[in-house]
Amino acid sequence: MLFNKYLMGRSGEEGRIGDLARMAAADPTWPARPGGSSGWDRLARYLHRRGADREALTGLAEAWIDFWIFREEARRGH
Repeated sequence: MLFNKYLMGRSGEEGRIGDLARMAAADPTWPARPGGSSGWDRLARYLHRRGADREALTGLAEAWIDFWIFREEARRGH
């Protein structure tokens, strides 16, 4: 699963991750495929260039960690 698909799946949530997901869904320039372990850096730089606040960057960090945990659990069959 790709990060953006995972993130969009959380757009109905309250809080930072849901806010980030809705922001990304509404942004036509959101990076389509951030890719791999360097993807977080790419997305963080993108948000920074767009003037994102600390909450958005924290939401990205939380979502990125949750995504990798989700992938690992899926890989292990949990």
